[in-house]
Amino acid sequence: MRDFFEDQYRYIDQQLINLVSEISEYKGMLTAYKEQRPDIFTSLENAIPLQYIKNYISVYKDIKVSNKRLKELILDDRIPQSISEDAIYCYYETLTLVHKKSCTFSISPETIQELHFQLIHYHTSDSAKWRQKPFSIPEIPEIPENGMHTICYHPLPSENIPQAVEQLCNQYNLLIRKKELPTLILIARFILNLYCIIPFNQGNGRLTLMFMQLLLVKSGHTFVKYVCLDEYIKKREIEYYEAIFKSSVHWYCNGHNINFWLKEFLMIILEAYKDLHSRVLDSICKQTKVDRIQNFIHNQQQPFTKDCIRSIYPDIAESTISKALTDLQLLGEIKLISKGRNARWMKVQS
Repeated sequence: MRDFFEDQYRYIDQQLINLVSEISEYKGMLTAYKEQRPDIFTSLENAIPLQYIKNYISVYKDIKVSNKRLKELILDDRIPQSISEDAIYCYYETLTLVHKKSCTFSISPETIQELHFQLIHYHTSDSAKWRQKPFSIPEIPEIPENGMHTICYHPLPSENIPQAVEQLCNQYNLLIRKKELPTLILIARFILNLYCIIPFNQGNGRLTLMFMQLLLVKSGHTFVKYVCLDEYIKKREIEYYEAIFKSSVHWYCNGHNINFWLKEFLMIILEAYKDLHSRVLDSICKQTKVDRIQNFIHNQQQPFTKDCIRSIYPDIAESTISKALTDLQLLGEIKLISKGRNARWMKVQS
């Protein structure tokens, strides 16, 4: 039986320990803030599903739905009328299950199959069915949908998948109960193994990201309910998939080095925690929405869009963002560098 949580490079260096420690500090502060001001977290939680879905649409370019129709589907509970709308609705329903009913899910092969079914049953009859065929290695795109570069990679034979997934879940649950290693380290190891196993014929990437959220929420890292974790992954997608690639080399013979992936995973989690902390502090300090927009802009060194501001402050209406940008442009504090639907602005250096 393979031990999925052992490898030749199990030693956790000081940098990783420091990342885990810093994340723990932010987690503690946010827990305290939530007890003081639950209204702030409720507001963020109500606004976040649209951010996840907009990010989902931006990743899967074949899904075409207008913002107006998106709000109808999610906020007004309209019935999907196309494959694209089915994809969005299935994603939304699965996200809701993970965020609101995580306690009903065990970490088990059945849960992995259930989430896979919920995500892609609109598209294929293979949903929730373990991969039955050898994994075919197609021409490798820059960022493969299954999250795995296949060069230097030996796919797990399909007949070994059920046993491998069961062992992975059992070993994770045992280590969680023992509490000998930081939970985030165990989650990162679980996710890398799931990427490498490639348990399904399709939809492995979206299933793994959703399962990552489930593991985080069940372990008390509920920040994913208030900020869009997927946006942070997308922002660092080159580094993210490069880390998976480096840490998956020789995975098949347990000769891989997981530290590349551990560092990237923890850095993404920390960035999300820091941003959530800033948003909560902004609200506690009772800054106006315009003040919050100005603070965001003053910290930008690169061009930004309205979507950048919306992702940080999902509770601020688009009309408020537009007016603030117009006012700041008139004051000469920012300049418009490209027009159109994805218009970009740049802070004017003083």
